[in-house]
Amino acid sequence: TDTINLGQFDGAASVLIAMVTTNQFGQNLYIDNVNVTGTTCNLAAPVANNVSICAGQTATLTATGTGTLSWYNVPTGGTALATGTSYTTPILTSNMTYYVEATSANCTSARDTVLVTVNVAPVQPGTITGPASVVT
Repeated sequence: TDTINLGQFDGAASVLIAMVTTNQFGQNLYIDNVNVTGTTCNLAAPVANNVSICAGQTATLTATGTGTLSWYNVPTGGTALATGTSYTTPILTSNMTYYVEATSANCTSARDTVLVTVNVAPVQPGTITGPASVVT
């Protein structure tokens, strides 16, 4: 009895296993083919928190999850902006939405949405120079 670990194929639509033995003349004898279908991907989506920043700043987004975490600026498809547990945005001047997904053993999770709220920077008090006068 042999045991075959199919863990490396987790998330694949199907797996074909060919069982072969060799007879006394060195010829391969195909005993049976087994097609395994319906494997499922149960990888949980990463968890990330929304962030608020002032206009003109970058935001550091962080997430926790299993496997490799990839960051995107589109909800599906697209090219990963970065991989890892954190991503630093470019300087932002308006609200942005980012997405993070996990990949492990040929299985990709759903994407978690991360909102970056960009607030107007507070006005700094100024300094008056020159003569001052009081208007009555």
